[in-house]
Amino acid sequence: MVVPRALFIGPVVFTPPTAVSTRTISTAQNRVTLPSPITISQAYEEPPPLYFPSQNPIRRPPPPPVHPRPPSRIPQMAAAEPAQVVTLFRGDYGKEEEPVDWFALFQLSLPVTWSDNRKVEQFKLQLMPGSYTEEWFNDLGTIKMASMAALCTACFRRWPPMKKPRWSRVQQKEQIRGQTLQEEDIGAWIAEGWVEDYGQNVWATKVM
Repeated sequence: MVVPRALFIGPVVFTPPTAVSTRTISTAQNRVTLPSPITISQAYEEPPPLYFPSQNPIRRPPPPPVHPRPPSRIPQMAAAEPAQVVTLFRGDYGKEEEPVDWFALFQLSLPVTWSDNRKVEQFKLQLMPGSYTEEWFNDLGTIKMASMAALCTACFRRWPPMKKPRWSRVQQKEQIRGQTLQEEDIGAWIAEGWVEDYGQNVWATKVM
């Protein structure tokens, strides 16, 4: 049997497929090649910058320096102010002592920062031991020693200020010269206005 040449098929030889790139996909009809990462990056433009520096930057002054605060000082207790020295109080009008003047000097000797209780205690220390004033102070009630104002009122009641004379000494001398006691007025009962008394007493009242 003779085989025609057109129908002759040679021996079948198996040829293994060549290594295909990972970027190449072969199909029965076409061949697609994927672009590489470099090609993809070159296909896009560079993104615009997120920050554009100013051509003329504004220069702001530097902030002022911060000075640390000095440590707070611990408040110190003020030293106790002492009272000024005043002579001891007798209250008997002896040795040219005037109680009203002494009490005024005593009040000036006390510091302003002292409390009333401390001032009253200082008054007690200023009394002459064993004198009449010490006995008088011990007999005072707690109400009269509660404050300095109450103690001042009690002192002025016991030692009231001296009354001011009507006339000065010169005026008193002139009044005495004008009021001469007559001998016949001594022992005589005289009525002068609403006053009735012996003549010498009426004369003494006028002179005083």
